[in-house]
Amino acid sequence: MKTVYKKAISLANKNGQNFIKEMAAYYTYIGIEEGNISNWFVLIAKSKETCKYICLSISRYDSGGAASTFYGDLKHFCLQKAENTCYRFCSCIRFWLRANLIWAYEKQIKAKYNIKF
Repeated sequence: MKTVYKKAISLANKNGQNFIKEMAAYYTYIGIEEGNISNWFVLIAKSKETCKYICLSISRYDSGGAASTFYGDLKHFCLQKAENTCYRFCSCIRFWLRANLIWAYEKQIKAKYNIKF
């Protein structure tokens, strides 16, 4: 988990680095996922107290002075990723595709990081 911490620190801007350091007391960092915009990434973390998984939106070093923040739980991240992928399709395909993408993203994250949520 130290390698995830070090990689996140190296990718983040000054505000993001401070945010990651502050949250390290409460969360264990599991992995890094790309955001849908190139100037931020999502840091997946597990709470040390409740053992729940959350996502933190971290600003990249090239994003200027953008702030980092709490993004949501993993289910919200999968939902948002599916929404961003299928927003350009017509409505008759969108709902079917969205449901399948949410399931696929959840399965992908569970397998990649060996977690259950």
